[in-house]
Amino acid sequence: MERGRIILMKMVGCFLEALDLFHKMLQTGPKPNEFTLVSVLAACANLVALDQGRWIHVYIERGEVKINEQLLASLIDMYSKCGQIEFASKVFCNGRGLRRKVWPWNPVIGGFSMHGKSKEAIEIFEQMKLEKVSPNKVTFIAKLNACSHGNMVDEGRGYFESMASCYGIESEIEHYVVYGRSTGPCWILGGS
Repeated sequence: MERGRIILMKMVGCFLEALDLFHKMLQTGPKPNEFTLVSVLAACANLVALDQGRWIHVYIERGEVKINEQLLASLIDMYSKCGQIEFASKVFCNGRGLRRKVWPWNPVIGGFSMHGKSKEAIEIFEQMKLEKVSPNKVTFIAKLNACSHGNMVDEGRGYFESMASCYGIESEIEHYVVYGRSTGPCWILGGS
């Protein structure tokens, strides 16, 4: 137990250090770029530092940094993890021109899933398919989580089976764990 607390404190310390370095960069330079902001937004997400994340979002919107797919994904992830899933969805919708790759899709699907909005998570995945964006392993973890949280056993089974057959994605332990959660003991015992 003590070891876990030490590790957690080190992680929190790293996130706080990232925010501190970001503030120093703003004061003395060099100017933060999109790669810096991806890391700082991850720190905000993990610390649930919504006000700091919002400030960074305004900084980006003022044209201080050119937004790309990874930065858009980090904004969506930060808002989702800070409890602002509706605003995360709005950021996703406003980033229409930056949704050609999978990065922005995963945190919005995962965010809806995390907030118990399984139907919305699946709708976003279906929209992703329509826009011809290929899912990856992370997409399926988020989607299977949505099915698990929404008691959507049949849909989860269909998505799990489609990973390899439709998308060529091999199941990993995380996929089996999430899928097993949605099907319960029946799957483990070889039932439905």
